Amino acid sequence: MKISVFKILGLIAVLIILLKIPISYFNPNNAIEERIKRDIHVFGIKKVLYRYFIDAPFKEEMRYRIVWAIPFLFVFRKSSILRNTFYWLLVAGPSLFWALDHPYPLVYKVMIFIGGLFSDWIILYFSRSNYWQDYAKGIVIPFLAHAEVNIIIVSWVIFQNCI
Repeated sequence: MKISVFKILGLIAVLIILLKIPISYFNPNNAIEERIKRDIHVFGIKKVLYRYFIDAPFKEEMRYRIVWAIPFLFVFRKSSILRNTFYWLLVAGPSLFWALDHPYPLVYKVMIFIGGLFSDWIILYFSRSNYWQDYAKGIVIPFLAHAEVNIIIVSWVIFQNCI
């Protein structure tokens, strides 16, 4: 089965929208909403858009995924058994630290951890070949997915009273 960038991003958008309703029950204090509103008030909308859509996805994907995953997959590209086994041991720690680094309630940290493992799977999926284009997809898709999730969340906070 061939996976396209648009299928992955579309699936993520649908899951975020579907999960918005049940997640609201676990978050009575609206911690994420309050943080985004505070950031908009303190930094302005342009700075918040830059921070949430470009800066945060780039820095976080580089820090918690790309620097660990791509070199490991490149070095072990010939041995699929070693690569598939040790890859998950390697990326689980940074994904957990990435989730715990977010100042949100536990339910969101669990979702962020699962999203991190999904991004790790995308990197593993696209690194199966020896073509640099596939490695590039494995880097770009998690970044775009991360930015997409942030766009949906921030847009919801900004425009929820308009809908």
